[in-house]
Amino acid sequence: QGYTGDGATSYINTNFNELSGGLNYTQNSNCIGAYITTNVLGAVNDAGIFDATNITVINPRSTGDAAFTNSNMALASIASYGNTDSRGFYTARRTSSSAGAVFQNGVSKITQAITSTALINGNIYALARNTTPATPAAFSTRRQAILVIGGGGINQSELYTNIQTLATSIGFNV
Repeated sequence: QGYTGDGATSYINTNFNELSGGLNYTQNSNCIGAYITTNVLGAVNDAGIFDATNITVINPRSTGDAAFTNSNMALASIASYGNTDSRGFYTARRTSSSAGAVFQNGVSKITQAITSTALINGNIYALARNTTPATPAAFSTRRQAILVIGGGGINQSELYTNIQTLATSIGFNV
């Protein structure tokens, strides 16, 4: 029913390289999402990669009760929205070189006309962020049941409905 981070050293290297990982995950069409089953406040990352300039990250409830969930953009452009409960399914999606969006439980929370940045040559980590080259940071203490990495054409509402159906049938739904 998922993995819980220890906040200090534990993380999962997905071995998915953002730059060379797949046919459907490209600079201008991608999504990353995490299904979180615990409500924990913290300046941590539940998945992501960062190269000191560009970032892909999932953090559904950071210090100040704000969600920071974004896909391949400049760190200076990262957007957030108020969120007091980290439980649920959070995704960042890019559908073009200038269109990004953030979803919570299949519902759009933020849309951005923001330029995509080059994908980072490194693996995406779960329960932490890969601060390249291959250095885990911002370790999570939340429990993550599902991590999704794919193309930007995925219908977020349908994806959430299907994941929620699975989570309910297994017994870890939130």
